[in-house]
Amino acid sequence: MAIKKIAYDTKHLAVCGVTFDSEAAALKHLPDGDGGPETAASHYKVFDVDYDPSTDYISSYELNAEGTALVNPFAGKTIEEQTTLVEQRYESRKINRQKGIKKHQIKIIAKDAIQALEWKINRAKDEDAINGNTNALRAVYQEREDIRVKSNAAEAEVAAMTSYNDVCNYDPKAYLSA
Repeated sequence: MAIKKIAYDTKHLAVCGVTFDSEAAALKHLPDGDGGPETAASHYKVFDVDYDPSTDYISSYELNAEGTALVNPFAGKTIEEQTTLVEQRYESRKINRQKGIKKHQIKIIAKDAIQALEWKINRAKDEDAINGNTNALRAVYQEREDIRVKSNAAEAEVAAMTSYNDVCNYDPKAYLSA
């Protein structure tokens, strides 16, 4: 084993896949930062790692909880096992990223639908004042609550998905308008 420099891309949550003998060599070969060809983009960090390619799959490395070092969470496993686990980690991150996008879309669609009911609230208040009850306002408030319930159910449905394609193909507009 030898101490090597490994660059980690904090933007994409992955090592660059190449070891370097010095930080200067790493900075020279990473995509340029604002300081020119001898600096790396700010989302790269270079770390000293006691790296043994015969036991450590380089893509296994990730930032420790403090963000101060690289660790191999799959240390002790074979290279093949580490490779499989890295692929699973990548797939999981990809699915979770897409789930976040879909959940955000659901929230926006629900918010827009609730805001679209504002005119109904004003009209219902007028009707209730004339009729001496709260029936119309209660009905509009129930519409808003129905949107929230559907939105929560849509988010739960997305959260339960395990397939990237299922998440990508999920249409929040169709679900919420049904």
